[in-house]
Amino acid sequence: MTYSYSFRVTTVRLFGLARLLTIWRASVYKLVFLELLIYCLLYATGSCVYRFALSQTQKKLFEKVVVYCGTLENVLPLTFVLGFYVSVVVQRWWSQFMNIPWPDRMMAYISALIPGLDEATVTLRRTLIRYLLLSEVLLLMAVSAPIRKRFPDVESLVQQGLMTNQEYELYNDDKVPHISSKYWLPTHWCAILLGRARREKKIKDNFSLIVLLNELSTYKSCLGTVFSFDWISLPLVYTQVATISVYGFFINTLLSRQYLNHTSVRAEFGPEVSAKYAIDLYVPIDTLLQLFFYLGWLKDRVEASGVCQPLLFSHGSWPLKIAVTREQVAEQMLNPFGEDDDDFECNFIVDRNLKVGLYAVDGALRREPTLQRDVWWQSGDPRLSYTEASEKFAMADGWFGSAANIAVPSIAPTDSTASRINLLPGIPEVTPLAGAVDGDNDEEDGEDNDEDNDEEETGSRVGRRLSLLSRSLSHGREASAADFEAATSAAEAGRRLPPLLHELKKPA
Repeated sequence: MTYSYSFRVTTVRLFGLARLLTIWRASVYKLVFLELLIYCLLYATGSCVYRFALSQTQKKLFEKVVVYCGTLENVLPLTFVLGFYVSVVVQRWWSQFMNIPWPDRMMAYISALIPGLDEATVTLRRTLIRYLLLSEVLLLMAVSAPIRKRFPDVESLVQQGLMTNQEYELYNDDKVPHISSKYWLPTHWCAILLGRARREKKIKDNFSLIVLLNELSTYKSCLGTVFSFDWISLPLVYTQVATISVYGFFINTLLSRQYLNHTSVRAEFGPEVSAKYAIDLYVPIDTLLQLFFYLGWLKDRVEASGVCQPLLFSHGSWPLKIAVTREQVAEQMLNPFGEDDDDFECNFIVDRNLKVGLYAVDGALRREPTLQRDVWWQSGDPRLSYTEASEKFAMADGWFGSAANIAVPSIAPTDSTASRINLLPGIPEVTPLAGAVDGDNDEEDGEDNDEDNDEEETGSRVGRRLSLLSRSLSHGREASAADFEAATSAAEAGRRLPPLLHELKKPA
């Protein structure tokens, strides 16, 4: 089933990825070798016919067909079609995996919110977990071929203990709707049990009940999502367009990539066309590489033997009538619940959830650890030691952010009305305009002409203007007539001027 090579690529090393090319299981070679073999046989047949079986007149006609087919190679947007198709399929494939339900959150809530070691409480917790697993198995029986082979009918669930005889009778009750798979029924039994437990005070308060019901709803939603992926397939037109594009391209290359007589083609079509036939390649390496890549991109498995497909549904009784068919070509990512090398390990998921779930709500509660002081109780600097093999991975100083060590010069305080002042060497200064100091800029002409605005200007505002004027002059700006008038009017009004403005002279 699923082939994992994560350990092989844990560390970058020489030819690390190249070593993956030697793996056969789940490899691209396993997917395309039959098509590759068939293509080589057809190509060799066409080449032999051209070289040995055709007359000169027939060769001329064959050459015209080959050259014409060569002009069609760029008509199909093969890369665009395959890129779009594969991106949709991969996204769908990953979404299916992310929606496989796991009972871990629910079993943690059950253990915490339904305490007690009496037989009734323990039975309640174990039954809740068993119902969750039963609903998952019923779902996988409907969508997964390996699970269907393991549990061919509901009676097998009774035999293996996932369902009691009474539950089997309730499951097959004629009053239960048979319009679809009944995987949802055990989750409904869970909700009923939770409500009963609240009434019997096994669940302490309504908030705990809401938490459990919300998690149960999330679990049930995952079941419904997986079932919907199996029901609503990727639109058939996408698969058809991608398949026709790829196979049509390679059918065309059976002719367009044939070797032709260089002299004959040069005389008939000119040197530009004949240049590609200068070398007689008995094996079209570039074409085989294209076939290898494009088919490997498109295909996901060569053969799925014994894939279960429900063809006829019986609405009166279980089990559903199942017809076992044999498919030559299928796409693994479109339905990853099959039997191929990279399909999901559904049997492992079922076994794992059964063991972990029942232990978490029963065995783990009977053997919980006692509270003890940790070894760092008296230490203000807790540390974990490194082995010799892992010591090189230790971070001595930790991580404080990429901008934490940038050296920034101290910034002198300035008033909020000041313009930007050069604080770093080498950066040109941006000094305030004279109009910004004395109020004569273009935007304030209308306001300065109004005498009321002069009366509203407070002493603090005049002081800030004088301070800004002094600072701008200290940075080398030459004083203007407006600067001189502003300083003079302030002095006449009794304002205390900065020393630099006392020495200000009227410009010529």
